[in-house]
Amino acid sequence: MKTSRKGTSGEVGTGLGLDIVQLYVELHGGEIWVESELDKGTKFFIKIPQNKDS
Repeated sequence: MKTSRKGTSGEVGTGLGLDIVQLYVELHGGEIWVESELDKGTKFFIKIPQNKDS
């Protein structure tokens, strides 16, 4: 079961955002990772390979 809480500006959400991004990235052969530092914040990184046919 997923839980959600209000964001830093009081916004609400479903808690599905990162799950959807992860699915999309992995389906395209990419990677997603997170770096976080206490009291400094969190960074989300996404790497998707370039399509060689373009």
